[in-house]
Order: sequence, then structure tokens, then C-alpha cells
Amino acid sequence: MNDPTQSDVARRAGVSRGLVSLALSGSTRVAPQTRRRIVAAAEELGYTRNLGAASLASARSPIVGVVLPNLRNPFFEAVVEAIQEAARGHALLPLVATASNDDALERSVVGRFQELRAAGAVLVSPFAPAATLSAYAELLPVVTVGSEALSPGVDAVHVDEAAAAELLVDHLLARGYREIIHLSPRGQEADPSVSVRRREQVRAMAAHGLSTRILEAEDDAGEVVRRLLAEDPPDVPWAITAHNDLMAMDAVAALRAAGVAVGRDVGVCGFDDTYLAGRAEFSLTSVDQHPALLGEAALDLLVARQADPTRPGQECVIAPRLSVRSST
Repeated sequence: MNDPTQSDVARRAGVSRGLVSLALSGSTRVAPQTRRRIVAAAEELGYTRNLGAASLASARSPIVGVVLPNLRNPFFEAVVEAIQEAARGHALLPLVATASNDDALERSVVGRFQELRAAGAVLVSPFAPAATLSAYAELLPVVTVGSEALSPGVDAVHVDEAAAAELLVDHLLARGYREIIHLSPRGQEADPSVSVRRREQVRAMAAHGLSTRILEAEDDAGEVVRRLLAEDPPDVPWAITAHNDLMAMDAVAALRAAGVAVGRDVGVCGFDDTYLAGRAEFSLTSVDQHPALLGEAALDLLVARQADPTRPGQECVIAPRLSVRSST
């Protein structure tokens, strides 16, 4: 038995085959009542849309490539959920891949999305330099999440890093901490999200006439904290700000293991306000980047880029919020 076609659906629904194609591709040019009749006819016949054929006909597929640095950070999960929710409203389907902070792998992944005729690519905390991002934008619409706009033709959505640093520093100083140590990923100075977060931390402290000590960590930020406690602990009330919640939680675990009362003896702040930060065992003060807003804005920018590929790159900046918990 042959699979049902759009022509079969058109006959069942009493409409043209072209109208069936528009309705099943999510076009807003089809009246809601007509769309419902077409969808019902397709379901009755067991029709499924041939995505490959549709892609060839339209030059683009409904796939949106989403490139993440890794799958370990719960913040990335929250961003993907937001992108997926926003994509539904545009009849788009996110397809996720990881690049492991590897420039060559990131280029390969974007290239594969281009081969799939993806409608665009959302790069979350991209590792690529500005020139590479511009090259990506020659292949397909590109939006970055978590990094400032770095090149023409690339749209960007990110939290206001300067405002986030000010929230953290002002809060910690108001709590009586006089030295703030920033935990940052080691070997990732070329990563825009890392370098910008460091820079704004230093600026926020300098505005109060204070300096920032930056400590770098690889997989276990707790090891850096343990070494700090053993070799060179500050002699004034001090606190830690971490590049993300995962590093902050490593710090909390190391401090507690050493008998330090987190939130009383030493303050700890994270960044991303993931669901883990709110768990009782961490109760972590953290910067909320509003991932739902990031994902929604990213999809809006991508759709706008599809409609006008030559328009200048646009930047959407999200105001942060500090979620204060017992770690400070």
C-alpha cells in the first residue's frame, strides 16, 4: 500500500494541494478553521510530511541548529528548553549538538547544519572568534546566546554582564565582605563569555577602589579553593564569585569540608541561577540570566534574519537579577 500524499489529503479536506502544503508547514496564511480541517484529514489518512522533500522545495528545512559547549551545565538545558518552546511558535524544530569548546568541532557542526539546510543556527556561548562567526553567517542565519555581538551579520542576545557584576559586588560589599576572589575556567581566555565576565568583575571592584584576585580552575574548582585555604587565605572577610553555578558548588563543597561556614565565614556567589542553586544543600546566591527570555529573543532574531538576511546585526541585552540565598 502506498503512503498517503498531500494530494490525498487535499481531496479528503476539499482544498488544493498547495493549501495543504502551506497548512502543514505552519504558514500563517491559512485560516485556522481550514488548517484544522487539513490537519484532521492528514491524521485520518496517516499522512506524515516528507521533511527532505520539503527542504528541497523551500531551500530551507524547519530545523534550527543549537550548538552548546557541553551538556554538563544545567544552564544550557534551561536555554535549550526555552529555545524549543519559542521554536514551536515558528513551526521550527531545534536539533542540538555540542562543540566541547573546540573551534574546529564547532565549525564542523555548523557546516553539517548548513548541509541539512537548517533554517539557522543558535550558538550558545560560542568559542569561535569574530571572523569565524562572520563566516558562519555567510552559510545560514546565526544568533549567539551568551556572547556580545562580535561581527556584522551576526545577531546576539546576552545578559548585561556589567550590570550582573555590579549586582554581585554591591551585594557582597553590603554584606561586609572586603576581598572578592573570582573563580574562572582555566585555559579559556579566548572564550568571549569568560573574558567578558572577568573584565566586568574587575571593573565593578575597581569602581569601589578594590582589586580582584582571579583564580583559574579546570574540572574541579574545589581543588583551587582547598589550595587557597591551605596556602594564602585572605586576612579580611572574603567571598568568592564563580563563573557559573557548577564552579560555585565546587567551592561550597570544599569550604564546608574544611569546616568553613559558607555564608558566615566566607560568601559564595554563582552565575546562571540554575535549579541546583536553589536546592537546600547549596542555597546559592546566583545571577539569573533569564534563560526563557534568552531563548525567546534568540528565535525572534533568527526569524527576523531569515526575513531580511542583509540587515545589520542586532544585539538584545537582558537585565540580570540577583537571587539571594544563604551562601551570602
